Amino acid sequence: MKQFPLLIMSMLVCANLFAQLSLSNRGGLISIKQGGFISVHGDYESTENGLVDNTDSIFLYGDWINNAGNTGFNPNAGGTVILNDDAQRITGADVTHFGRLDLRGTDVKYGDLDVVVDEELLLNDHEFSLDTNTVTVTNPALTAVTNIGDGYVSSLNNGGLARNTNSLGEYWFPVGSNVGTFRYRPIIVTPSLANAWVYKVRMANVDPTLEGFDTEVRQPTICVVNENYYHRIFSNGTGSGNPASLRFYYDDLADGAFENILHWQNLPQWEDVGTVSNIIGSPFSTLEVTNWANFSTPAFALGNVSKPFEVLGLDEFCLGDTITFTILENFNGYQFYNGDQLLQDSILNTYTINNLVSGDSIWAIGIDSTCIAYGSGPVLTAFPVPVPDAGRDTTVYFGADVTLVGNGGLDYEWYPDTVVACVYCQNTLANVFEDTEFFLTVGNEYGCKAVDTVWIYTSAEIDPREVLNIPNAITPNGDGVNDSWNIRNLSLYPDNEIIILNRWGSEMYRQGPYTRNWNGTYNGTDSPAGTYYYLIKLNNIGEVLTGPLTVIR
Repeated sequence: MKQFPLLIMSMLVCANLFAQLSLSNRGGLISIKQGGFISVHGDYESTENGLVDNTDSIFLYGDWINNAGNTGFNPNAGGTVILNDDAQRITGADVTHFGRLDLRGTDVKYGDLDVVVDEELLLNDHEFSLDTNTVTVTNPALTAVTNIGDGYVSSLNNGGLARNTNSLGEYWFPVGSNVGTFRYRPIIVTPSLANAWVYKVRMANVDPTLEGFDTEVRQPTICVVNENYYHRIFSNGTGSGNPASLRFYYDDLADGAFENILHWQNLPQWEDVGTVSNIIGSPFSTLEVTNWANFSTPAFALGNVSKPFEVLGLDEFCLGDTITFTILENFNGYQFYNGDQLLQDSILNTYTINNLVSGDSIWAIGIDSTCIAYGSGPVLTAFPVPVPDAGRDTTVYFGADVTLVGNGGLDYEWYPDTVVACVYCQNTLANVFEDTEFFLTVGNEYGCKAVDTVWIYTSAEIDPREVLNIPNAITPNGDGVNDSWNIRNLSLYPDNEIIILNRWGSEMYRQGPYTRNWNGTYNGTDSPAGTYYYLIKLNNIGEVLTGPLTVIR
């Protein structure tokens, strides 16, 4: 192979500084050692398997053209190529493997074919436009790609910036586009595993629909898909690859407020990637998803997904209760469901129902003009209600006391409460002068209540023995219990007379009307224990009631 001394090359270039010269190795080896450099004020072309052995710098003011049939450089040499003019191109038939590629000068730099950088890509503040091609940085160091300001890689289709990775650090992908509206929207990829891997990123500065990712084909819960741009992210080209965190930078003011990351997948359609972290900043805000592993399709976009809402209503209730469920968020329409059963589909944000049982689950859908939202409600617990029993309907004498007996629960309440002796007792006395319906409210251990009723009818044609409560014994021992003979309800027959006889028929006591209860004495002296007999004369109805009365001492 021909070898050209560095000194001769430098002299040839400098001798024609103002001419549009082109340097070609023509199969030779150009060697640039540490401390040396070459400045080419024109195009450089490598042909006929020529190589550059560069350990320092090449300043190029024209295009880089590789038609040598090889990678252009001694891969072990490294060195820097500095594109130092405007609108320069990397072109030719063969892919060049640069050591360090440094973009300077003015205007855009172009890659007319794939480009490989083995050490460091310094974008500075320039656009590196690759069309459908890819620039691959094989050095897995985190600092292998740098930019100043908004230097970025732009590309079309499946082109982009590819980086080799081998650590858990943050890999910087400064991507953007000057097609139409200028946008610089970088991404950071943070691998979850420290494996040797390759990720590639492109920012597509168009409506995703124009490139086959229809923004109208999406999950129903997705309200907005960013129509201004999207990203294509590849992991080793295809497949699921290494999981990685993906951090998207966007301009909250210029792009709009986004809260979600979307991915083109499954049906396929745009789908929410799930939980993301959102940091609002200036000039860039970020959205990040962690441990993302689905790179089967490359399209990612920012968007907004409807927020889940709560369906408000009781979660514990008594069987048969009427419950109203409410949605506080505003939608154009509302659907309420019990399990998979549609209960209501209307513009009303409330639904009322009374036949729910334990295990039922109420949820809802809020319908908007562009999307729907799901609302979750409680899984319901229905407590049993008591079965109250207020007793059988009864007919009593006008004004008579009647015993009301309740059953079926733990707590009791009688109504009307003005004619009962104890409102909150299970059993109570009631005094009625007209037909009355009594309501018994019974509660159980769950606080559930139910009501039973009983009618107490009044009549003047009742056997007095069913009206009067006539004790058949007294115990006049001074203990305050049953010391005298008390005939309950006798006041219902005010024209009455009481006569008490001993067993030989002699009169022991007489009173009419009976107002002082007999206490078992005769002429102030205690009568002996034994059996006596009574006559109760009910003069107003013309009846006489008789029976035994025992005195126990």
